[in-house]
Amino acid sequence: MENIRAYGAGMAGGQFQPAVFLRKPAVILRIFALVVGLAQWIAISRGGWYKPENDVEQICLYANSSSTCSFGSAMGFFAVLSSLGLLFLEAKFEKISSIPTRKRAVTTDMILSALLAFLFLITFFSLWSKYGEVEISEPYSGGMAKSAILFALLSFVTWGASAFLAWRRYEEGSITNFVPSYEQNFGSGIQTGPDYSYGGESDIGATG
Repeated sequence: MENIRAYGAGMAGGQFQPAVFLRKPAVILRIFALVVGLAQWIAISRGGWYKPENDVEQICLYANSSSTCSFGSAMGFFAVLSSLGLLFLEAKFEKISSIPTRKRAVTTDMILSALLAFLFLITFFSLWSKYGEVEISEPYSGGMAKSAILFALLSFVTWGASAFLAWRRYEEGSITNFVPSYEQNFGSGIQTGPDYSYGGESDIGATG
């Protein structure tokens, strides 16, 4: 019974062990995604905009597209929130005793990670293709705007890896669930009558 696992974790119970928790690959990826997402958020919020000396309004360094700057910054912010939420879910996962609830948690992780990976891929190509298209006559520093492009690429790789790990956990859970379900269905299909007969009345072997 101690070796029974469901969706990548053992049976519910036991104490939370921070050292073991922090060594999990999924946790390491989410912490890295949190850091990179925070870095992208800050890089675009502070370095993605530029205010010319003779102009009142700021311009976005990505082809002067304010929507691109806003989208890139928002993606970093949502990555931070998603990482925190999934880290909390991972910390509570082994306390969940219901297998259907575990399945929903893993499915949520898989879908959210895959969605963020797709959105960060779009973010990377959007930032990369539009940077440098804006024409500014005066000198400016675009280091943070360039670094945001790298952070978007790293976020895509990280969330893609997280989605893959969640998919592996989902597959493991499906296999784990098949075994008890099969045994239960197999056992319920056998009907035994009194005295280990096939059921019903029979005169075979009767005496007297």
